[in-house]
Amino acid sequence: MRVGLNSGKVIAGNIGAVGKKMEYTVIGDNVNLAARLEGTAKVYGVTILASQYTYEPVKEKFLFRELDYIRVVGKTKPIRVYEVLQALDEPLDEALKGRTKRFEEGLVLYRSRKFKDARAIFKELMALDHDDLALQVYLDRCKNFIDTPPPKDWDGVYVRTSK
Repeated sequence: MRVGLNSGKVIAGNIGAVGKKMEYTVIGDNVNLAARLEGTAKVYGVTILASQYTYEPVKEKFLFRELDYIRVVGKTKPIRVYEVLQALDEPLDEALKGRTKRFEEGLVLYRSRKFKDARAIFKELMALDHDDLALQVYLDRCKNFIDTPPPKDWDGVYVRTSK
């Protein structure tokens, strides 16, 4: 199971015809973004993927790992996405916190176009957690960018081409 979390205004209510099948549902851009994040969670191998709009109001209550800066299908504005790791009112997994900090160091290097240095960090982390699909995503991207650098005006945004 995967979850996409987004926060914002939605339209909620019963949809359908009186006397026929009625369905209580929510619709709107914020619902659509949450659905896109649910699909995107699979790419990174995470259970819960939150948008920056969910992250900002609750960042002091949970341990998050920033995963990417993406543009989802159907949107022009990129967003930051985060893996929800654990509630901060639980005993903190210090090793997880350390790996999360190191991952973020790799992200900074990646976004600064220092792909060899970023790849070294992601490789180091992969040795600690072979099952972390997000690391594999970045190892692959770094290799691709080392071989074929992005354009000079690259802003670090990854453009999702599927829902």
